[in-house]
Amino acid sequence: MFSRVSWRTRSLDDGKRAAFETDEGAEAGQAATDPKEDPGEKDNAIVEWFRSFAGRWRLPEWFFAKEMTSCLHDGSDWVNLSDGGHIENLATIELLRRRCRFIIIGDGEADSSHTFNGVGTLIRLAHLELGAEIDIDLTPLRVADGKAKKHYVVGTVTYRGGQEKGMILYLKSSLTGDEDELIREYRNRCESFPHEPTLDQFFGVGQFEAYRALGQHIAEMSIEDLRSFSGLTKPVDLNDFANFKKLFEFLGVSAMTHRP
Repeated sequence: MFSRVSWRTRSLDDGKRAAFETDEGAEAGQAATDPKEDPGEKDNAIVEWFRSFAGRWRLPEWFFAKEMTSCLHDGSDWVNLSDGGHIENLATIELLRRRCRFIIIGDGEADSSHTFNGVGTLIRLAHLELGAEIDIDLTPLRVADGKAKKHYVVGTVTYRGGQEKGMILYLKSSLTGDEDELIREYRNRCESFPHEPTLDQFFGVGQFEAYRALGQHIAEMSIEDLRSFSGLTKPVDLNDFANFKKLFEFLGVSAMTHRP
């Protein structure tokens, strides 16, 4: 399986960045033939073998050159499969492109100072590429004495034209002091938790469980806010879109009411 770098760099990025990432292998991705190709059109056996060989073991030099000059695009014979982090790390820009009405973002990037680089990039790309304006107040998530006030905030997005709007539930990997002992124990052992370097790809059992438990806790806290604000006593069936919509609306009103 071929895995090297992310080829495609957006037009907002300059050529020097594309060349550097290509040369240094700074991004992760996998090469694959373009899925838009007509499966009924088959090349001869030699061409098919060459494509298979190139995709599994190495890229032809001309693709490497195109990558360095940011000339690969969705019309190329080869495309890159990646997590999209080299474009926008929250995986949200494509949801905005589809003008989704309700969006949940789980931000687990390494951001110990809570500078929200991922959110800033998303707001910038949404404005420049889509003409969409995101309004979100991150104040409750900013760190003071190592802790944030909340694990989440709710924001809005106004799409180009101003007629369509959406809501964003933004969950941040964060500590507020209301976590259980399992999470606290790992935090005492690792001061960088929950923002350990992304290069650490080999989690131990305790480390993995601490992150899992924190994610569950953050989700449960957002649901608990819904319950306390709305007065609901029974579990909310999110398979019902009407309930899903109400969840966002309740969380949105709650967040706006308690804005600092």
